[in-house]
Amino acid sequence: MGERYNPFLSAEDRALDAFASKVQAWSLTRQKTHGSYGTFGQAAEAMKVPVERIAEAVEWHYWMFSHDDGPLADREIDHDGE
Repeated sequence: MGERYNPFLSAEDRALDAFASKVQAWSLTRQKTHGSYGTFGQAAEAMKVPVERIAEAVEWHYWMFSHDDGPLADREIDHDGE
């Protein structure tokens, strides 16, 4: 999966965009092998990052979201159009 380049994004936003795409790829792969997209906590553990970083990536990404409003680690990742 190649990184999309948008000249209007800051370097920080480009990094977040690239990370969000990695979270999406992890989540879609997990869905194929486990039957669910996974939680923020599972993604954070798999990617060795704080759960807040996963929440930021899910919020940023155009196709990912969560319906949950409980603790961050327990929130389920969902995908629109996947």
